[in-house]
Amino acid sequence: MVFAYIGVLPLYFGWDEFRVAMGITDKEVLLKVFLGNSLAILFIPVGIYFSTMVFGYSMETYDYRGLDSKEGMFLFFLFLVSSFVLFLYIAKVPQLALVVAITEGAAESKVARSLMGNDFSGSYHWYSLFMKHLLTLSTYAFFANYLISKTIKSKLIFIVAFVLASLSALISAEKAPFIWLLIGLFLVYSLVRKNGSYGTGKILLISAIMVGFLVVFYTIFMGVEDINVAVLSVFSRAFTGGIAPAYYYFEFIPTHQDFLLGRTFPNPGGLLPFEPYRLTVEVVNWKFPSVVEKGIVGTAPTVFWAEMYANFSWFGVLISPFIVGFLLHLLYLKFNTLENTPIKAGLIIWLAMHYMHLSDTSLSGFIVDIVFIFVTIFTIGIIAVSNNFRIKYFS
Repeated sequence: MVFAYIGVLPLYFGWDEFRVAMGITDKEVLLKVFLGNSLAILFIPVGIYFSTMVFGYSMETYDYRGLDSKEGMFLFFLFLVSSFVLFLYIAKVPQLALVVAITEGAAESKVARSLMGNDFSGSYHWYSLFMKHLLTLSTYAFFANYLISKTIKSKLIFIVAFVLASLSALISAEKAPFIWLLIGLFLVYSLVRKNGSYGTGKILLISAIMVGFLVVFYTIFMGVEDINVAVLSVFSRAFTGGIAPAYYYFEFIPTHQDFLLGRTFPNPGGLLPFEPYRLTVEVVNWKFPSVVEKGIVGTAPTVFWAEMYANFSWFGVLISPFIVGFLLHLLYLKFNTLENTPIKAGLIIWLAMHYMHLSDTSLSGFIVDIVFIFVTIFTIGIIAVSNNFRIKYFS
C-alpha cells in the first residue's frame, strides 16, 4: 500500500515536484500504473485464498523459548563467518561510499556506491549473501534470544551483531538498508514479546524515528542542506520512489522495446537459448543517458507486476499477483510450523523483509532465488544439526 499504491495519487496530481521534473506528467500513463496496482492488490489476496483451499491454514503459536547451547554455538559461528566476509569485502572495494559521502560529497559517493554494487569487480551476490542477509538474520535471532532470556551475555552478543549489521547496511551510503534493519528488529520484538501484534502508537513512533534517520541520511548522502527539502525528499522516496519507475516501463514498452516474452527471467548456467535482458538497467540507460556518461551503472527497479507487463503485457499483470499470493501463503505455511525458537523468529522476519521487496523490485529475482535457497539451507541446517539431525516442529 505504501510503496506501490498510495504514491500514485501525488504523482497523478503533480504534487511531487521532483517527480514532475523527472518527466512523470502523463495522466493517461499514470492511470495505467494505478490500474496495475489495483489489480495486484486485488489478486494477491485471491491467490492467498486459493492457497488456503489447497494447503489449509497454519495455527499461530507465540510461546518462544531461548537458544540452547548447540543452537547458540552454531548461530554464533554463522555470525562470525558473515562478519569475516564483511571485512573481506571492505578490504576489497577501492573506497567506501559512506566515507566518500562524508569527506568528498554526495556526487562522488554515487560513483563509489556503483563500484561497491552494480559495478563491483567480484561476485557481489556471494558477499551480499553473508554480509547482508545472513548477518541480518543472525542479528534478528540474537535479538529474539535477548528478548527471551534477558541475560548480559545475550545482550552483548546482540549489540555486537547490531553494530556490524548496521555497518554493513551503511557502508555503501544507501539509505534504505539500515531502515529495514530497524524495522526488522521492531517486527522481531512484536513477534516475540507482543504475540505478533503491534499498535498504532508503536507504528507512529517507529515511523517518526525512521523519518529522523532518513533526514540525516539525505543530508549526508544526497547533499541536501535544507531540512524541509530533506523531509520532502523522504516522503517522495517512500511514497513515489518505488512506483515512479513503473511509469517509465509503460513509456519504454512497447514503444521503444517490444514485449520481452520472458527475457528478463534468469538463465541459470546459460542452459536456455537466451541472454537475460537487464530491464532495470536498460530503462535507466534510455531515460537518463547522462548516467551512463558519468560511468554510473543505474537501475530502475519497481513493483513486481511492472516487469510482468514488460514481458507479457496486461496478461502478466493479471496472473502474477495471483501466483505471488498463492506461493507466499505456501511458504508461510511451511516455515511457520517450525519449533518456536529465536532462529525461527529471525527466519520468519527475514522472510517478511525479503518478500516485502516485491513492492519495489522485479519478480524475476525471486524465480531462481539463490539468496532464499542458501539462507534456508543455513538456517534449517543449524536447526537440524543442533537437534541431532532432526527438524523440530511445534505440537
